[in-house]
Amino acid sequence: MDSYENWSALRGRVLAMPLDRQAAFALACAQGALGPDVESLSALIELGWDALLDGGDVSQAVTELKNDPYLDDDPVAATYYALSSLQGEAGAAWWAASRAMDLAFSRVDYPSGAQVFRPLEVDARTTVVQAEIARQARLLETVESAPNLALSVSRLSNDQNLWMALGGVT
Repeated sequence: MDSYENWSALRGRVLAMPLDRQAAFALACAQGALGPDVESLSALIELGWDALLDGGDVSQAVTELKNDPYLDDDPVAATYYALSSLQGEAGAAWWAASRAMDLAFSRVDYPSGAQVFRPLEVDARTTVVQAEIARQARLLETVESAPNLALSVSRLSNDQNLWMALGGVT
């Protein structure tokens, strides 16, 4: 998975999964976009993991995020879409993944004096974007290969804990 175009092709696989698997993928994508310093959003992701496994309600959290003045910030938006995917909102899982990818693109360093706009594929080849592409591909493979939802969540949670221990998105 070495290009942004290939990453975009994963959309069909995400949308073809059952809604609970889509939500698991979305929560893992959003969790990875948070970084270690976003406690309130981390608590909402934990709420999402719990709701996914026990059928809990996240509607209040979704409403609060929808009204959050920082909803356009990538970590907030990724969390909002991940929780919305738990409610069965069409396409929300992919939007969570997309906002995590947007965050990776926002972390691309530009050399001083460089053009403000470069072709997408140039930025997609940077280390930070390649790491996110690889992470999301690995998350999707984990969700698809687990024989049941509980095992999928367990594997994704362990993957995210390792990711956070390594410092999250670089």
